[in-house]
Amino acid sequence: MSASWPDPHAVPLLDLATVADHFAVAVLMQCVPVPDNPWLDARWELVGLLPARQGLDSAGILRDDGAGNRIVRYDGLTLRLHADEAESYYHNLMAEDPLCFVVSQHDPSGVPRPVLVTASYDEANAYGEADWRVDVAPLPPALQAAVEAYVLTHFVPIQRSKRKRTDWHQT
Repeated sequence: MSASWPDPHAVPLLDLATVADHFAVAVLMQCVPVPDNPWLDARWELVGLLPARQGLDSAGILRDDGAGNRIVRYDGLTLRLHADEAESYYHNLMAEDPLCFVVSQHDPSGVPRPVLVTASYDEANAYGEADWRVDVAPLPPALQAAVEAYVLTHFVPIQRSKRKRTDWHQT
């Protein structure tokens, strides 16, 4: 069962039983030639995310101008939301421009293959620290609304309190 992306302009009442925790997405990446560089022929950039149908697992070239510029669509990815990452989603949503992160690994020819999509700063940082490629794009408005609904139902801020010290002189 795949959750559909909500309408970003609708303002529905929040029904806790229907808040989705996963969304099928497609990732668009662009290959741009790098002329006059002895070490690099082309570089890959994340263009963004699109809603997708669950179950598709393919990559297809959407545009190729013959000069090395091409846009590739990668299907079969799912943005999964986890309750223990709700605080990270919250901080992402509170930023001026909420982001989504695409984690990729390179195939033998050097082409990145997206393997994970997340809205968590912490998860993206962990993959980046482990030398995975992590690309960043703006979080689409419909997906932003879905992550916001998830945070509203799963994020419980921790009440910070000052630690009370034991008075050792009176013991």
